[in-house]
Amino acid sequence: MREPDRVTVLLAPDPTGSGPTTRALALAGRLRLQASGARLAVLVDPAHSAFGRLFDAVGAEVVTVPRTGRETYADGDACGDRMLGHLACFHDVAPDLVVGDDNLAAGLAAAVAGVPYALVTGRYDIAPRGDGQGVDSLRSVFDRVVSTARLVLTDKPYVPETDAGSPVARALAEGRAVVAGPLVRDVPEHVDAGAARASLGLGPGPLMVASVGGAGGSRDDRQRVVERCVLVHRRLLRRHPDLRFVLLTRDWVEVPDDVVVRRFVPDRPALLRAADVLVATPGWATVVEAAVQRVPAVFVAGGLDGPRAAESFGRVERLGFPALLAPTSDELEAAVRPFIGDRPVRPTPAQLAVAPEGSGAARAARLLADTALAIRAGGSRAGGAVLTV
Repeated sequence: MREPDRVTVLLAPDPTGSGPTTRALALAGRLRLQASGARLAVLVDPAHSAFGRLFDAVGAEVVTVPRTGRETYADGDACGDRMLGHLACFHDVAPDLVVGDDNLAAGLAAAVAGVPYALVTGRYDIAPRGDGQGVDSLRSVFDRVVSTARLVLTDKPYVPETDAGSPVARALAEGRAVVAGPLVRDVPEHVDAGAARASLGLGPGPLMVASVGGAGGSRDDRQRVVERCVLVHRRLLRRHPDLRFVLLTRDWVEVPDDVVVRRFVPDRPALLRAADVLVATPGWATVVEAAVQRVPAVFVAGGLDGPRAAESFGRVERLGFPALLAPTSDELEAAVRPFIGDRPVRPTPAQLAVAPEGSGAARAARLLADTALAIRAGGSRAGGAVLTV
C-alpha cells in the first residue's frame, strides 16, 4: 500500500516485446536519480523475468502481473487477462502515477481504477492492417488512452506523412505530449566490448548481430529473416573466416552450432557497441538503440503482417535507414557486406534524425517525476492536465 508522504510511481511496460521493458529500465534508472526518495515499482511479465535483476540494481521493486485465465483479444495489444491483472497490482501497490509503455491494458486499468496515468509510446497511432479486423476498436482504445493521459512521452521524431492527425500529434498540439529524445539507458563513453564478447564465448574478429522481433511480420516472416541472416553469415565467412554471429530472438530457431542465439543479453548496449553491423527487424526501441550507439544497421521485414510491421518499416525507410522488405539472400548480403571490418566513424543523417544528442531518458524522467510529485501534492487522481515544459 502507499506509504505516507512518499510518492509512488509504477512502471507498466507492454509485455508483448522486450523494447518497452528496455525503455522502462532506462526510465527507472533516471527516475531513481530525479526522485531519490520515491518508491519505484515495475510490472514485469514472466516472459521478461531476466530483466528482474536489472530493475533490482536501480532500486525498482519488481511486481509480477498475475494471470487470471481470461481470453485475450485484439492481437495481444489489449488483453482482458492483463487488464484484470493490472487492476490487482494497482490495488496492492496504490501508485500515485502509472507509467505505461505502449501498454494499453495498463491505460484502461488506470482509467477504471481512477489512477493518474502517463503514456510512454513508440507509436503515434494504431496502423491499419490489410484485413482491418478489430483495428477500428483498437484505434479507439489507443485514442482514449492518449486523450486521458496526464503526460505523453515519445522518442519518435514526428513525420508529417504518417503522423499528421494522429492521437499523439493532437496531444503534442495540446501541450500534453513531448518528443523527449531517445529513451535508452545511458551508455558510458568507454565500454568494455571485450567483456561483452567474452560473456557470449566470442573470440576476436568482426561481429554481426541480428535482432529479430515482432516488427518483422508474422512468425513465418521472421523465420525467413533468420534463415536469410544465417545464409548471409555463411557466405561472408568465405571472405572473413573469423566473422562471429549473434542472433537475438524470442522465437525458437534451428541454426548452425557456431551461431550464438540468445533471447536476452543484459549488456546489449556493449554488444552493439562491439558490432560491425546490426541486422534488425524495425522495432522502434531497436531503431533508437542502434542510432544512439551509431552502429550501422540494416532493417529487414520478412513481411508486413501484424499491427506494427507496416508502420515500423515505412518509418525507418522514410528516415533514410537501409530498409529491405522480404529481401533475397543476395540483397541482404549486398547491404551487410560493406560494413564488415569497416564500420563508419561518422553518424549518418538517419542516425542523427533519431538521436542527435544521445539519450533523452533524463528529460523524460524529470517530466514524469514532476508529474507524480504534482499529483501527490494535491492534484486530483483522475482527468488530464496541460503540461508545462
